[in-house]
Amino acid sequence: MNPKTKLLLGLSALLALINSNIPFVAATQWPQIVSAKISIVWTHDGQGRGVPVNQSRAVNISIWPAGQIGCSIKPSITLLISKNNEPTTVWEGLGQQSLRNGVRGKFPTFDFNDVPADMVSDPTARYRFVMYAPVSLSTQGFTGNVWVHAVDPRTIQPNPVVPTGFSSQSISALDTRIQMAWPHDERGNQMPVEVANRVNVVAEVFEHGSLRAIAPDAAGKFRYSIALYAAEGNNSIVLANYSSVTPKTYTVGSSTYTQWVFNDVPVQPGRQYHFLAGATPSGKQDVYPFSSIWTHAQDGRTNFPSPQEPPACMP
Repeated sequence: MNPKTKLLLGLSALLALINSNIPFVAATQWPQIVSAKISIVWTHDGQGRGVPVNQSRAVNISIWPAGQIGCSIKPSITLLISKNNEPTTVWEGLGQQSLRNGVRGKFPTFDFNDVPADMVSDPTARYRFVMYAPVSLSTQGFTGNVWVHAVDPRTIQPNPVVPTGFSSQSISALDTRIQMAWPHDERGNQMPVEVANRVNVVAEVFEHGSLRAIAPDAAGKFRYSIALYAAEGNNSIVLANYSSVTPKTYTVGSSTYTQWVFNDVPVQPGRQYHFLAGATPSGKQDVYPFSSIWTHAQDGRTNFPSPQEPPACMP
């Protein structure tokens, strides 16, 4: 083929790609390319000796891509940890990328080692791990699956937290707390978790690291938006389905606070669901990485003994 013809064909293909709305993906962000999952959580005593969950003091977490990627592509993943009903915190430890030998060849993994998960000092503790990573070219958010590390992983919260007042108008970050999940049937009758096919999820937003609530501005508007996310079992986190989201006010002393109720979230009896609520500041796209995680299930344990290997990576 004539070199000029090749050049013209190449330019035509490039223009077609640009006009096809297919985004150019940053090579450093493989969760965005093929998604990823927490595939192995290895429990140990803090000294590198494997132990059962109820004897663990730390865990090693291995994240695998869900599809084929380049062997040298670097991920952009932050590990979030939630203990009990508190919002997620950012684990400051650095992840390590390595190549793992699989049945179909080598593939990259991203590992966080010696993550605190002390079940010896607090046998009732419930730890949940989730990833925060690029979910589009311009947005970061919750991604992948939710892994629960606990002896009894069910979310039990009879007394939701109470605000201590209002935040100032200058806020650097927001926490979102799920205060309640109310199981019911399609007619609105309260039901036990094991038979309910709907759930109303109640979330509330606070200034990060505090119990100071967020007040509306002078026009009565909030300077954030809130979204509900759900992960069924070990499946990836997605935006939850619900019939409506409505504000609900309540009074403590002389102050009136606002909660957000996500109504009629569909669930199937016998299955496991994890809920997160994310707040995004007005005019921004990134979801703040601070949310409590509510597990709705008869058995909330994560059972993932044989994670699915991705195809061999590309050199």
